[in-house]
Amino acid sequence: EGFNEGVSIDKNGIIYMHFSNDKVEPFGRVGLSRFINDQGLAKVGSNLFSVTPSLNGETSPYKSGIPTLLWEHKEGTDTVGRLDLFSGSAIKQKMLETSNVDMATALTEIMVMQRSYSANAKSITTADDLIKEAIGLKR
Repeated sequence: EGFNEGVSIDKNGIIYMHFSNDKVEPFGRVGLSRFINDQGLAKVGSNLFSVTPSLNGETSPYKSGIPTLLWEHKEGTDTVGRLDLFSGSAIKQKMLETSNVDMATALTEIMVMQRSYSANAKSITTADDLIKEAIGLKR
């Protein structure tokens, strides 16, 4: 018998227990899933999402589509209409996920929003000036 000396996770999400007697045993699995329509997920908070029921008449019971787990995918098969559903996906132990935001695009969008805000503020000021002018003409 050995004592637990550590835990490791491989790229497919299998959790291994390492024991003092040099035995390594699979213990469990970390789930990695994909959805056909990520926009159909409902934000729960704290970076958590849940599936939402679809409306009547839709083919899938969920707006996001039926979740597909990494270990259900078989190379060369058509998994829920996608051949490459998990290409480039892997679980990495002791790694932080990098941001998936393109900074140049995000800054450009902020500048566009700032200009839109300024234009809206100017149109409100202009409308206010026109109302004052109209009230002044009535007197």
